[in-house]
Amino acid sequence: MSQKEHLPALPWDHLPAPGKRTRPPESPRRKAPQGRRVWDRTSVPDDPDGWISHQLSVQGPAPTLRSFEEAARGPGLIPWVFDTQRQEEDLFALLARVPVAQRGLSVRECHALARQLAQSAARARAQDMARRADGLSCPLDLNRLLPVPHALLEAGETDPKALAWLRQHWGVASSLRRVTRRNNSGHHPAAAKGQGRAEWSFYSLGGSPDAAIIHCQQRWRDLTFTLTLAPVI
Repeated sequence: MSQKEHLPALPWDHLPAPGKRTRPPESPRRKAPQGRRVWDRTSVPDDPDGWISHQLSVQGPAPTLRSFEEAARGPGLIPWVFDTQRQEEDLFALLARVPVAQRGLSVRECHALARQLAQSAARARAQDMARRADGLSCPLDLNRLLPVPHALLEAGETDPKALAWLRQHWGVASSLRRVTRRNNSGHHPAAAKGQGRAEWSFYSLGGSPDAAIIHCQQRWRDLTFTLTLAPVI
């Protein structure tokens, strides 16, 4: 097992990496065929450790669709309980494994720095949670549709049981990111009287939220849910 696999997670490790992805060198591209390409799940390779772009379309009776949209709107976060002591221990382990000549800190100074970083992260986390907990800025919040049990929230986001629950009930490893309620595309036919259509785009981590969509389909049986992978540019 490599050294990297032993490193504990940091509070910001769950965020998407900034910048554009780099791609390995490719052979010269052949001329693309004419016409629009049909995208499906087989057109994009599995990327269990990366963020995957999706589009969700929901259509059906307008009152039922409004009910779903109201239920789905929330702050867009999972209110994990932040374990300051465990985070301090993890940060100290990261600092202490660096050779003394390179880190320039004594063991006592490593403990002090780890404590300061953990407390700072806890304050920032608490402020963010308090600011967003009652918000409705996310139009598709999986935790509003299928809440994470409180016992698992206390266990923390790195707990194996919590991660297993997310994958079983949501199909992903984290809350959705960059969720956008899209305007209905012009290429779709006009909805029949009394019917409605809504579309969302978002990114998910570690897979597709198929399990959550199945739950929604069972709860709102009059609606039709269509989840697709977004084209990779």
